[in-house]
Amino acid sequence: CSSLSAAVNAAIGASLGGKRVLVPTSVPRSIEDIYTAAYMRLHMVFVNISRPLGTYSIKHDHSDIAALMGAGCLVFMPESNHDLITAIIQAYKVSEELMMPSIVTVDFANYMESMMPFQEQLAKRFVGKINVHNFDRKQKYFAVPDDNYAEYKKQQHKAMKAASESIDKVSKMWQKKTKQEMPSVEAYKLEDADLALVIAGYHSTTAKASVDKLRSAGKKVGLLRLRVIRPWPSGAIENALKSAKRVAVIDQAVSLGRHGLFYGELNNKSRFSSTVTWQCSCNI
Repeated sequence: CSSLSAAVNAAIGASLGGKRVLVPTSVPRSIEDIYTAAYMRLHMVFVNISRPLGTYSIKHDHSDIAALMGAGCLVFMPESNHDLITAIIQAYKVSEELMMPSIVTVDFANYMESMMPFQEQLAKRFVGKINVHNFDRKQKYFAVPDDNYAEYKKQQHKAMKAASESIDKVSKMWQKKTKQEMPSVEAYKLEDADLALVIAGYHSTTAKASVDKLRSAGKKVGLLRLRVIRPWPSGAIENALKSAKRVAVIDQAVSLGRHGLFYGELNNKSRFSSTVTWQCSCNI
């Protein structure tokens, strides 16, 4: 396709035709098209190489994800290439059950990690045949519905809230078949932690190594990795952080003049502090 917008709209057409689609993106310069796909409740999966908005810098942050947090898409933040493939498999299952798109984000310049691929037949059997019946196949023309905008947004919100249960269900199904989990959050050495770090994405592995180093120095530090940020897993987060005395949020996007992306979501308790970083250079 000649542009990202053309690619997304071609995928919208395929999705309306009942096909399973995967859209690779890098800086979603077609943000409104993604909002449109979400508003139309299409079962699409986007894999986004996260890069800054407004520049072509090889540095990366999560500013594009910040722009899509309210789009009506499920948002997965894998830690590794293995987790990336797992998240894509999970995204298809949940998106097709709830009829809403998913975005799986890869941190730019951190995707050259080698991995052992899944057996193709395992993925095929788990995802299964596509089974969506929301559209009349005899229709020749589709348009974004606007006659009852408020009701459509209400239904999007209802579906997003229901997505947590669907994600957990798919996670249990995957664990039963592979002995591996697909959690919304991952708690790492948090059982007795006085300080909890909160982070998402590929830098989580580096942060875990820092936790190990601090632990070896006698400091009670743990980590909470956010693997799913839409729907926001508030219950799982509160449960994981209930014993921590202090929480530091490592963000890679900032609402300028306000605070970091995840800190804004978490900031309902005074014990939370924010550290905004574009290269994960936080010093504890």
